[in-house]
Amino acid sequence: MKRRPGPVAGRLRAVFSEMRCEQCNKEVVRVARGAWERLLYSAVYWCPECERKTAIPRYPHLFISLRRRCPRCAGHKLERLRRRDRIDPLYHNPISLVQALFGARLWWCPLCRLQFYDLRPGAQSSREEKPAATRG
Repeated sequence: MKRRPGPVAGRLRAVFSEMRCEQCNKEVVRVARGAWERLLYSAVYWCPECERKTAIPRYPHLFISLRRRCPRCAGHKLERLRRRDRIDPLYHNPISLVQALFGARLWWCPLCRLQFYDLRPGAQSSREEKPAATRG
């Protein structure tokens, strides 16, 4: 059984993780992110052995893409909801809430059970629609 690391001074939180440093292969500690780091990274880790910081980037392509995807799990199999379900969580991102003000539809991801508003069209299906046959 592995032991949890002891308390670490400064802005660090001692959190046991399976991540290892790429340079010295020691266990890393997750550190608190600053304001700018919260925008850019989903997590920041620090190696107490070699004092190297490793950041895991966010995925901004979910907001920039032309097709609708779940903001949490990036799934494309979404269902449209007529009204908000009070049991499942609603995505409280400012971009999603602004889209709701512009009349975006409410979508629900069955994989992570997240509700969100989105104006973009859905992902293209693998089979293309064939034009209706005309009688001549």
